[in-house]
Amino acid sequence: MKRCILFFLLMTGLSAGLFALDLSKLNLSAGGGLSVVPYKEGLVVSASGYQTAYINNNWADWGVYAFFDAQYLEVDIGYYQAFSGNYKQSDFGYPLDLESTYEDIKVSYLDFGLLLKYPWKLNTKSTVTFMGGVSYWINIGSDYGYSSNLDALWDIKKKDWNQMWIDLGVGIDHYFTEKMYLRFTAGLGVPLMTEDWKNRRDGIQNFFGSVISGAKARSDAIGGKFTIAFGYKLNGKKPAEVPAQK
Repeated sequence: MKRCILFFLLMTGLSAGLFALDLSKLNLSAGGGLSVVPYKEGLVVSASGYQTAYINNNWADWGVYAFFDAQYLEVDIGYYQAFSGNYKQSDFGYPLDLESTYEDIKVSYLDFGLLLKYPWKLNTKSTVTFMGGVSYWINIGSDYGYSSNLDALWDIKKKDWNQMWIDLGVGIDHYFTEKMYLRFTAGLGVPLMTEDWKNRRDGIQNFFGSVISGAKARSDAIGGKFTIAFGYKLNGKKPAEVPAQK
């Protein structure tokens, strides 16, 4: 909840600052398209003298999104279906066998994103943009599809799958008319740990730590984000009139 409040305060503040500017001096556009977000979560438990236990969760998120672009700032909203099709687990072995069955995990998300941008003109029809920002994913529907004898270590709540991302990327806008353009973006994202994943780490840490002295748990996650979209320029100079960067 704290991350959600912080994100929306940040979005409100930056958006208010933007609209306090003279928007007639900015290139404004809007559009929408398709997005795919593959990423991987990992949780590792290790202890001296024992084999390492791990949980790897590979996700493939597919969705649609819309954007409003104010040249140096972009606001996104999207809808995603997230599928976990490759859930792998190993354990320490006897006497700590973890009997688990895993099927597809499906989660539906609403995504709100805020990006700071720096455009760099390539030629009269194309612009490359470097970008960085944050996004917040809100779980609006879940089908977990798995069971484990470790489930008692944590309670799964819908809001516990909300997550904040730190995003970095690059995009290319190519104009095929005076107002219409095609946008491609590719980026790297670091999802901050969800409450559910944090509860898993802490629960497993406590479980193994109570049985094996020195057992430690750590977690990590990383992913990519790729989009293709159409945009329409609302005002501003024509592409050919924007001075090239030196």
